[in-house]
Amino acid sequence: MAHGKNFERDMARELSLYLTNGKTDDGVWLTEGSGGRATNRRKANRAVRIEQHSDLTFTMDETKYWFDSFSVECKSGYAKKTKSKVKNKVTITHWCLTDLIDSMQQTTQFHEFWNQCLTDSIESKREPFLIYRRNRRTPCVAMHKDIFNAFGGRFGLPDFNYLTINGGFAPLPIVTCNIHHFYDWTMNINYKVIDRYIKTVLKRRK
Repeated sequence: MAHGKNFERDMARELSLYLTNGKTDDGVWLTEGSGGRATNRRKANRAVRIEQHSDLTFTMDETKYWFDSFSVECKSGYAKKTKSKVKNKVTITHWCLTDLIDSMQQTTQFHEFWNQCLTDSIESKREPFLIYRRNRRTPCVAMHKDIFNAFGGRFGLPDFNYLTINGGFAPLPIVTCNIHHFYDWTMNINYKVIDRYIKTVLKRRK
């Protein structure tokens, strides 16, 4: 749990620097209870504010616009340890995106990540923005493909590798890439860009 919280804190600082163009790392922080408060209030049929959903939220007006559009979920680790009775040793299995293609699991690890992010985004009427990291790897981000393409409409074609995931568990295509590549590609982001392009995409879907 502590390891996951450290990742959320790191991503909060990075996202704050990105949204404020390097001015401060204190404009984004952890949602109270990592969204658990929203779940509890919903179960009790009590009103839930947008900023009570998901893992991260804004702490200043300058970063609020992002969270008006995106529900940000953070996931890190999740390697599985299996102890062999025959060889008397522990094997560590690291999950991978290719599990979506060759795994015998009905629900892969990435599938679980995306489902949670998507569910929370639907409940808060926002777009899913999943930040995830495998053990000892660089953080990545996943979002709906049409949202990713909307950024391309403003910042041009990306010059880095990214993956598109179609069909299966996702009702809409997903794009995932290295989050630092995404930040560099979309530098100098602002609320006008988000407001214009996100609304255009959502209108197009209807």
